[in-house]
Amino acid sequence: MFEQFIILEMHRLNSYYSLDYEFSYLQTNNNTEVDLIIERPGLPTAFVEIKSKESVTLEDISSLNSLKKDFPKASYVCLSNDTKERVENGINFLYWKTGFQELGFCKT
Repeated sequence: MFEQFIILEMHRLNSYYSLDYEFSYLQTNNNTEVDLIIERPGLPTAFVEIKSKESVTLEDISSLNSLKKDFPKASYVCLSNDTKERVENGINFLYWKTGFQELGFCKT
């Protein structure tokens, strides 16, 4: 339900702010899955994993690691309930509310 909430809220904010973001997801033949891909005009494509956990590790988001060599210019984000925000191995681990701002969903 957490993943669904995040994705629906992003769709709502995309419409509300007329951001023109495009959303998709990825599932490959070798079982790599990414919860959300956001194509943002003028910004790098964002590959997003959504976890409801309060403590997320690199092992939890192995799918993002496996895509980095194929999409080196993309940004990689894990949104979760983990309040320990950090960057590990080129992946931004963000508390979900902060993640909305970092991904450009909140106008200031």
